[in-house]
Amino acid sequence: MSKIFIPQPRFNKREIFKKHTTLLNNSNPKILIIGDSIVANLCFFPETWNHFFSRYNTSNLGVAGDKVENVRWRIQNSTFPESVTNILICVGTNNIEVDTPEDIAQGVILCGIAAKHNAHRAFVSIIPLLPREKLHSQNRTKIFEINLLLKKKCSVNNFDFIHIDMNNWMCDDELDMSLFHSDYIHLSKKGNIILSKILVSSIESHKKEEEMKMVRPRSDVSEERT
Repeated sequence: MSKIFIPQPRFNKREIFKKHTTLLNNSNPKILIIGDSIVANLCFFPETWNHFFSRYNTSNLGVAGDKVENVRWRIQNSTFPESVTNILICVGTNNIEVDTPEDIAQGVILCGIAAKHNAHRAFVSIIPLLPREKLHSQNRTKIFEINLLLKKKCSVNNFDFIHIDMNNWMCDDELDMSLFHSDYIHLSKKGNIILSKILVSSIESHKKEEEMKMVRPRSDVSEERT
């Protein structure tokens, strides 16, 4: 069995896990965003994070360097409060070098299943892997394959697959460097803003769907009076 399917803690990140546990216990969040450094760095620009997410009472549970198996361990070893309505998961880029697309996609889905088990009334959304590396590469091809698999597996598991048009992050097959840092992986402030808008749009869409479910249709049949 691949290591990706065995939940693994990162003991050098214990303090961050404790901080997240305190956050979950004290803030009664409605939205959880869980993942690796792509998630953690959404808070790198506080004004951007506050502008997009503070109104939803959102907790950022991103940990830099986390792989799929680490995120799954954190989910399984956390207690999500009943206040949670949406869980968004973004992880997998740190597995690219060592795991197959099929295993990465299935591992991400197992994170979603664990999250649903932890907060059974919450709506689970999977964020696709963003492109990385300056030029087209084997890893870019793997990311494309992973996202296709994730989309199919989300449908089977009744998870939301958040659509992100990868062409908007590139210019003629090269990364748009106005959206990325010089490491060709992490997002610039502009990139963070674009990703935040996409995530908020997904949150709002689900919110409207839930509001529609709560509205009972009016009956056109009038009661007969006797």
